[in-house]
Amino acid sequence: MYIDDDFIKEGQKMVLVTYSTKKLTNSNKIRFYYALKGRDGKSGIVKDDHIKHLGKTVLLVPYKFADDIKQFMQQWNLPYTFTKIIAGNTEAIGTALEK
Repeated sequence: MYIDDDFIKEGQKMVLVTYSTKKLTNSNKIRFYYALKGRDGKSGIVKDDHIKHLGKTVLLVPYKFADDIKQFMQQWNLPYTFTKIIAGNTEAIGTALEK
């Protein structure tokens, strides 16, 4: 077996969120980014809801905060998709992304 199946037993319910900012003007993209990550890159909804920003338009959201991010995307009128997943060690994901 290539990966340890324990992540299924010990995993966390998460939501993988993808979205598009193509409909936003450049100035609204900046406002959206500030609301998402904060002006300092460490505040905003990402920090408040313990969200991992995996890529330019991909978020890993703890399941209990799925409604918050859904309302956030609707507030900005952005197209988005939610995919429910079970994630293993999400702290390791954050550490790997920071390197």
